[in-house]
Amino acid sequence: MTVSAWRIAAVCAITLAGSVVLANGSSPAAKLSATMTIGSTYLITGQTGTIHAGDRRATGMVTLTEHWVGGSRQIVVHRRTDSIGRFMLRIHPSHHGTLRFTVATPDIRTTQGLLQIVLDDQLAPPAG
Repeated sequence: MTVSAWRIAAVCAITLAGSVVLANGSSPAAKLSATMTIGSTYLITGQTGTIHAGDRRATGMVTLTEHWVGGSRQIVVHRRTDSIGRFMLRIHPSHHGTLRFTVATPDIRTTQGLLQIVLDDQLAPPAG
């Protein structure tokens, strides 16, 4: 499964796998965790793989589960893939803290990520 994700706050982006594109156009190394601000959107896009060699890409439901550290786990999004296994999910955090998420796809795979949600003034300025 290929998964990429973008965090959008005034058009900022972060990926789970692939390249990261920030509002200033820079692209730091890909990572499975990110820091973002309240009110930002984390956009996850991807495409499923196959279950058996030689099969077409798996299609069906993709599930996004969120778990706030110190809180409960809940399923927040169910989306169906398109006919070639592509999907898109969004995370809109409404409060600060640490958010773990899992994306489960119909090719019987899961991808996990960690978002640290902070207030605008807690984001560190870019190095350089």
